[in-house]
Amino acid sequence: MNRSFLALDKKIAKEFHKCAENTKEYPYDQGEMRRLRIELQELCGITELEALNVLICRNVSDYIWKYNVGSIRHLSTKRSKALCGDGSGLNLICGSKYSQVVEDE
Repeated sequence: MNRSFLALDKKIAKEFHKCAENTKEYPYDQGEMRRLRIELQELCGITELEALNVLICRNVSDYIWKYNVGSIRHLSTKRSKALCGDGSGLNLICGSKYSQVVEDE
């Protein structure tokens, strides 16, 4: 089953971090912080560790890059398959180093 997620961006990360800072459990994964972590995971489709790091404002730009580049790569592959039939055009768009696509099942 494919699920739809919002792309993690600076605005989402900043809002969740601000909410996390206002909890009494900050920076620990307990109580209200845990609820925020789970909400962020379900909203953006990120891992537990990534969500915790976003809540404490650690490595956020790396995660934004990871999930947004992945989305672009996924769309590029779909477009390449439509144009070329086999996705071979992806190497022209992203380069062979980034031609693998991981899809959510």
